[in-house]
Formats: sequence, C-alpha cells, structure tokens
Amino acid sequence: FLFDLMGAHPGFREILEAAKKQSSVIAASGMAEAQKVHLACALSEHTGRPLLYLCESERAAAAAMEDLSALLGQSVSLFPAREITFYQEVAASREVACRRIETLQKLITGQTRAVVCSADSVLHRVMPRRIFSGHTIRICVGDVMPTDELVERLLAAGYSREYMVEGRGQFSLRGGIIDIYPADSTSAVRVEFFDDEVDSIRQFDVMDQRSQHNMTEAVIPPAS
Repeated sequence: FLFDLMGAHPGFREILEAAKKQSSVIAASGMAEAQKVHLACALSEHTGRPLLYLCESERAAAAAMEDLSALLGQSVSLFPAREITFYQEVAASREVACRRIETLQKLITGQTRAVVCSADSVLHRVMPRRIFSGHTIRICVGDVMPTDELVERLLAAGYSREYMVEGRGQFSLRGGIIDIYPADSTSAVRVEFFDDEVDSIRQFDVMDQRSQHNMTEAVIPPAS
C-alpha cells in the first residue's frame, strides 16, 4: 500500500526513471529520515534491485534497520563496522566479526534483499567473493571426508580448535565426532563419522551439549 502511494507521486516517478538508467546519480533533498527509508524501499520494490542503505553512523544504521525491516520484512541485514583496537587483538568482539560474515553469506546466497551499513563499515576491505565461497564448507550426510581433511579446511577457514565448542568460529574434535559453531549461525552442529563417511549431522545446544534435531547438510562459511 505504501509503495503504491509512492508510485503515484510525480516526483517519485521521475526519480524511478532516472534510477533505471545505468550509472545515474540522483540528488534528492528535503526529506526526513523515515521518508528517505520509504523512498529507498519503494525504489527497490519498483526496480527489483537489491538495496544498500548507507548511514553516517552506527546509531543511524541501527535506526534505519528497524524502519527498513518494517517495510521489507525479514530480508534486511545490518553490516556492522569492525572494531578497531590498538592493543590486544583478543579484546575485539568476535560477535561483530561473525555478524559481518553472516551478512556476507546472506548476500552471496541471495537471502537478503537490503543491507544497512554505516560509512565506517564499508571502509574496511573484505575478502573477494571467490575466496569466501572457496572457503565455505558444505557437509552432507553420506559424504566421504576424512576427519583430518575437515579439520584442515576448518583451520584454513579461520576456525579455532577448542576442547569444547562455546562460541561462534570454534570447533572441537573428539574421536569420530566434530562439533562446529558456524560463524553465521545461532546454534552449533555435531558431525558424526563412521570411518570416513558422514553418518549424521545434528544441531546441538552449546550450553548443555545435548543434540537436537537432525539435518541432512550443514553449510559452514569462513570465520575470518
């Protein structure tokens, strides 16, 4: 309904026609923040193109994220700025890095329609798409994959080996069982092997280490 109203406005139709042209730059002024979000969403809806909404600060990006989600639904992702530290690297939040990876994974797989970010968040370079995709690990039930090979691929993808998985970007190996906490997931996965064959894949709770429902495959994106 809101997009239909916008589509009937002469000024919007003029902007829409200009937006359909390649390499066009459009300047529009005199709008409040909510109106800017409405205009951007309407352009994305009418052109069918993905949307990158750039804000001046992290606070503004968080506010715009709420407005965009209200108009476009759950297909909106926030790309947070990296934390910069000049002392110990371990002091930086792992959560921020994982949220960035989660957004990149959604972009590559087409799961997100719009990305909201601040100017700071796009100043840092990210790995090329081919490298990101090359270090993404897909594990399916029935695959033949030696555990040593999977461990090497996880280490190459930036995962840290721990005695017990407690947070994103970690994995552990106990006999023929590998626990992995994907960088883009809210739950960990447990991969059980029968010799070199993947026998089962299950989600599990890192708090009590109990297995939950079964899965047919798991996609593990890079962790750094």
